[in-house]
Amino acid sequence: MKQLIKPTEDQVKRLKAWRTSTFWVMLLGYIGYYLVRKNLSAAFPLLEDAFQYSNEDLGLIASMSTVAYAVGKFINGPLADKFGGRRFFLLGMLGGVFFNLLFATMSSLTAFVVVWCGCP
Repeated sequence: MKQLIKPTEDQVKRLKAWRTSTFWVMLLGYIGYYLVRKNLSAAFPLLEDAFQYSNEDLGLIASMSTVAYAVGKFINGPLADKFGGRRFFLLGMLGGVFFNLLFATMSSLTAFVVVWCGCP
């Protein structure tokens, strides 16, 4: 029977600090993710007015991005497991910012769909 090694007080202190910082980074990170991912519904009335998009056009943007998100889960999950969740979390955050900024420069429905699908 293996005997467990009890961590030192310093190790416990570092573990608690690491756990607390991880919690706050994840909390703030996911708040950021949802701010950049879920802001499309606020833009729908503006897109409808500026580009005369129908509800069907706006639904296409929303539905295709949901499909892309679901497909991305199957692709990015194993990649994050292989290369590290922290890298993918940061890469996803940077991608979200990039695609949101790029989305603001688009003017055709096809471009809107493609760019919004790239937003994590």
